[in-house]
Amino acid sequence: MNASLLVTTSTALVLIERGLARAVHTGRGIYFGLTWDRDHIYIFCRNNLHHGSLRRLFGQRCTMEVLDKDFRHVDTVACPTVIDPHQAIERDGAIYVANTGRNRIEVYRDGGFSNINWTAEHEDVHHINTIWFDENSFYTLENNHDGPSNARIFDLDWQRGQTVPIGLGSHNIYRCGTTLYSCSSLDRTMISHDLDTHESTAHHLLGSEWLPRGLARGNDRFYIGMSPVGTRKERHGGKPGKLIATDENFTVIDTLDLDSAGQVNEVRLLSELDEAHNQVPF
Repeated sequence: MNASLLVTTSTALVLIERGLARAVHTGRGIYFGLTWDRDHIYIFCRNNLHHGSLRRLFGQRCTMEVLDKDFRHVDTVACPTVIDPHQAIERDGAIYVANTGRNRIEVYRDGGFSNINWTAEHEDVHHINTIWFDENSFYTLENNHDGPSNARIFDLDWQRGQTVPIGLGSHNIYRCGTTLYSCSSLDRTMISHDLDTHESTAHHLLGSEWLPRGLARGNDRFYIGMSPVGTRKERHGGKPGKLIATDENFTVIDTLDLDSAGQVNEVRLLSELDEAHNQVPF
């Protein structure tokens, strides 16, 4: 795999260069949302490794780790209002993160947090796990746990527009023209959805034993994180994931094993402008 990428996993921030993967930051628990601006990298980490009833007993601790572009640690920001962070993205000096445990989007700006909540719920009802934007809209994804997922499209003032059914237990949203793309994790496929015709197409990847999650888009390639089927404890316990590169029709053309890294949570492209990120070159 010739591209350079950053990947967050259950155990680390992983740098991929020249077909080799190495951890460049560890020790903060489970690594989830990953984004950057022109100067810094921001990673949201769930410091508590417990699951299920143990997680409810011991609580959640979330931090935002700040690194420079050479992966040196700059700061740790406590995130007391963020419960179970997922995807993050920087835009115009603010960092948006899916605050899944609170069923909303959290916004970090000028040293403080605010939130955007269109559901009136304050617990993990819809499992909101995705945040992305283009020049006209914000996009979020209500994973809905084991049910059919919905993409929500908002204008840049957060006034709600379309709701688009897309996939099952889905993660990630990217739009090109009139097509939405998403990882339909529980279907083990990529979904492309035409907003004009309302038709969805499923694209098979590595088969029924691999869950797609984490999506980057280069000039003529998609890069997709793949995690083995298993319990959440098994996946977060270091069961190795993979990174695949596909062509524009989702035919797999390259695969890289991520030994002992655990579940893949996010994928960002460094060596080209990542169209599925925030339009800021690394």
